[in-house]
Amino acid sequence: MGKTKNANKQLSADDLARQTGESYDTINHWTRIGLLSVERKGRKRFYDPRNLDRCKQIRAFQAEGHNLLTVRQMLSQHQS
Repeated sequence: MGKTKNANKQLSADDLARQTGESYDTINHWTRIGLLSVERKGRKRFYDPRNLDRCKQIRAFQAEGHNLLTVRQMLSQHQS
């Protein structure tokens, strides 16, 4: 049961960066260009835990040689 509770916990940008091994700047950049979804509460931003897997997907696509514009298109097609 504890696992489900943690799976629903929103993550800060710092938490997401730490758990994915990405830099805080990378998380911010990916958010600005629409690769990661974020919920804003006042001045703070919170990320759904599903973004952990999304970060892995982004890096995997980049490893295949895709640029971020192509990655964004691929991810949006995958969601549809």
